[in-house]
Amino acid sequence: MKVIRKTEHFDLSQVYDEHAKEHMNLQALLDKIFLTNGRLFHHEKILCWFPKYLSHFVETSEVLMNREDVLPITWKYYIAIMAVSCYDCEYLVKILEEQFLLYGGDVAWLMHGLKKADKKLERLGELNELLAFKPWIISASHIENMVKGEEKDQKANWSIPEVL
Repeated sequence: MKVIRKTEHFDLSQVYDEHAKEHMNLQALLDKIFLTNGRLFHHEKILCWFPKYLSHFVETSEVLMNREDVLPITWKYYIAIMAVSCYDCEYLVKILEEQFLLYGGDVAWLMHGLKKADKKLERLGELNELLAFKPWIISASHIENMVKGEEKDQKANWSIPEVL
């Protein structure tokens, strides 16, 4: 059997997105993802079929996870690990654990769970489970408890911007 190979270079700089009805520079986007993460994850490779969506996904991930703001980046990844763990999605847990460690997260938090994590994160555990399995039960009192919390340990209380 003879294998036919196309010798032309496949140009990713002008990929037409059928859904967005426009040309996109997929090569630049893939370069950005690789330089940020050190690799392309499987779900990102699949999203290459939808370049505009991939672009929005990368932008949103960057804003939500990789920018230092109210919460430290390691906390954001740990909260994401907590959320994904509720659904037993090992693929995403491993990706998030890797990112958590790359950003300087404490390996003891991963090894021993919430017992070794910051008290604020430990208090988030109950709300995390409710969000995962019974979000309709969450009320203002749950949020109030996160903010006002226990009188004895004010450091374990969340601020309103942190909760949001």
